Amino acid sequence: MAIPVGTRDFGPVVTEHVRQFQTTYGTTYLVADSALYSEENLQKLADTETTWCTRVPATLTEAQHTFEQAIPEAM
Repeated sequence: MAIPVGTRDFGPVVTEHVRQFQTTYGTTYLVADSALYSEENLQKLADTETTWCTRVPATLTEAQHTFEQAIPEAM
């Protein structure tokens, strides 16, 4: 069951979740939406042995530019 959390609270939730998975199952993979994307959260994940995948928020200028190049008619 997913627990709704605000973006600001996402880091501690992820840290605890990953710790529990690593204790129980060993290596784990984490896939998350753009709520994970912050400098603090990415650093926390970099300090673990977890393999993870997330996307950058569409509000980032670089992401908007990439979307415009990939699908110009959608913009």
